[in-house]
Amino acid sequence: GNSTHMRALLRFTEEELKHQALFARYTGAFARGFKVPPALLDNQVVAIVTGYGALVLILTYLSTSRSQMLLDAAVSASQDNARFTGNAMNAMEALRHLGSHAWMSGRFAEKARAVKDSWRAYMLRRALTLALLGLGLSVQFAVSFLLLLPRYQAGTTTVGDIVLFNTLLLQLNLPFEMISQ
Repeated sequence: GNSTHMRALLRFTEEELKHQALFARYTGAFARGFKVPPALLDNQVVAIVTGYGALVLILTYLSTSRSQMLLDAAVSASQDNARFTGNAMNAMEALRHLGSHAWMSGRFAEKARAVKDSWRAYMLRRALTLALLGLGLSVQFAVSFLLLLPRYQAGTTTVGDIVLFNTLLLQLNLPFEMISQ
C-alpha cells in the first residue's frame, strides 16, 4: 500500500542480495585462508549475525514501543505550545491592555520547558537504545575475535583474514541496522 514502505522493502531486498553475493564470494576465500571447511565458518557467521540481529530486533521493538508514548507527549506538547502561541498572537492587543506581560512570559516559558523536557526524554531513550546497540556490536566483534584468535595463533589465519571476516560481519549487519533506524 504505502509507497514509502514499498521503497524501504525494495532497498532492504537490494541490500540483502548484495550481502548474499558478497557472502558467496567470501566463502571460497575463507575456506582457502582459514583452512577450515566453509560449513564450519558459515555456521559461526550465521550464529554471530543471528545473535546480533536478534538483539537489534528486540531492542528496536522495545525501544519503539516504550518510547512511542514519549514521542507522542513531545508532539502533543509542541502542538499545545503552538496553539498557545497562536492564541496569544490573536489576543495580543487585549493582553497588552490588561498588562499581562509577566503572566504571558511565565506561561510561554512553562510551555517551552514542557516541550524541551518531552523531547529530551524521547531523545535520551533513543540514545540509550543506540548505546545498547553499540554495546551489542562490540560484543559481536569480541566474539568473532575470540573465535579467530586461536586460528591466528596457530598460523592458519592472517590479520588480513580477520579484517576480511569483520568486514563481512559489518555487511551482514546492515539490514538489521536499517531496521533499527
